[in-house]
Amino acid sequence: MSLSLKLITVAILLLPLLSGCGSQESVASLAKIGWQSYDAGLRQAAESDKKIFLYFRADW
Repeated sequence: MSLSLKLITVAILLLPLLSGCGSQESVASLAKIGWQSYDAGLRQAAESDKKIFLYFRADW
């Protein structure tokens, strides 16, 4: 096998491993959600003329 073919093979094999490397934001910075009350959410949806989807679930 020629040297260039070996280098290409190694590069192709390493690419998936290295694609996950890099800077990542912390989970805390990604988890910032602008929570609001149920009534405030309904009011905001009515004011902006947008539909909303509510999903309630409980495992009791």
